[in-house]
This record gives sequence, structure tokens and C-alpha cells, in this order.
Amino acid sequence: MTHNLFCYFILLAFACNKNFDDKVINLPIEICIDTTLIPSMNIDKSPDLFQYLIRRDSPISTAIKLVPTQGYINWMANASVEKFGNRYGLALINYGDTPNIQMLPKYAFNREVVSFEIILDTLRHLLYGDNELKVNPKALVAGYVKSQDDGDVFDALWDEDSIKTSSYKINHIDPVKCIIEGEYDLYFYLKEPSVIPNRKYAPKAQFTCGKFKVSVP
Repeated sequence: MTHNLFCYFILLAFACNKNFDDKVINLPIEICIDTTLIPSMNIDKSPDLFQYLIRRDSPISTAIKLVPTQGYINWMANASVEKFGNRYGLALINYGDTPNIQMLPKYAFNREVVSFEIILDTLRHLLYGDNELKVNPKALVAGYVKSQDDGDVFDALWDEDSIKTSSYKINHIDPVKCIIEGEYDLYFYLKEPSVIPNRKYAPKAQFTCGKFKVSVP
């Protein structure tokens, strides 16, 4: 069934009408996070809770980004699906403050990139980290990276937290417009700390009650 759906999307790739309303509504905070993990107020100037920018010419994904012991933010990023061979990946990207960002390539001046592999069906799928991929090449992998400067200079890297359960689910597939809608809950641990002197990220970060609506190539 999944293979047939892949073929269907490929056949429609050049005939899709990809104009859509990409507004996403956040669920109430108390549904999205464990409030016992956060202080009464966000830690001041936390590098984990910085609000980056999004482009207004691309679909938008929203989530609650929770950093235990530090706080949480209403997190936003631009969403896009890319195809790698016969596999698909969902990338969630936000940006640093720079002039004319709309005119620049998609990855220029990126600051956060959250990504995970997806299968084009409506089942809930678990997501894993690099360790699982070493023993199971078919595992769907999630990752989170921060960059600096013009977006091509590494800052820090997070891997999927195996103590938790990361997952995503596509709730609706529109085969005519080539659009998918879904949700995600992602849990990460800091794998490679920041290379920037005196910048320290928290050991854990999670993106919960995530929502996306995006076209498929």
C-alpha cells in the first residue's frame, strides 16, 4: 500500500496545485508539556529558548519547545519535504535576522534545523537516533542541529533521546494537491555541545504538539 502511494505521488508531481492555507493552531500549553519540568519563569537569555525568524513565503510548522529546568516557547519553523531516492524527509527550519531573507536560498542563514524521515501513510511511526540506524538501516531517524553565521557553520548537534518516544503521524493526505498534514513529538539530547566559547545548551530539548501542513515533491 505504501509503495503504491509513493508511485501515486510521483505520478502527480508535475500536476499538483500546491497553493494552500498553511496556518497552524497551537493546542493549549497544558496539553503539550509536562509543567513539572519547567520553572515558573523562563531562564533569562537562555540560548535554548531564543526565538528565531521564519520566512513568510513557505509553509509554517508550530510546536512547543520545552527545555527542562529552563522553560518553554511557542516554536515556529518553515516546513518542507525533500525526496532522497525512495525516502522522504521533513525539514523544519528557522532563520537568523538578515535583510532580504525571502530572496535567499532555503538554507541560507538557517539557525535551527529539525528533521526526520517520513513514510507517506497515515500510521503513527516511531523515530530513532543514529545508534538505532546502525543496527536497523530501515529505522526512521530524527535529528536537530543549530548553525551560525550564514547557516553553513556548525554550532551544536542533538540526537534522538532513546529514553523517550519520538514519533510523528500524518493525519491527512490530499493526493490531488499533493499536501500532507500531521503532527509530531520529538525528544533530543545534546550530542555535540556548542563550538562557540561560553555558549552552553541544556542537555535535553523537546518539541511537542508539533503540527505541519506541507506539499510533497
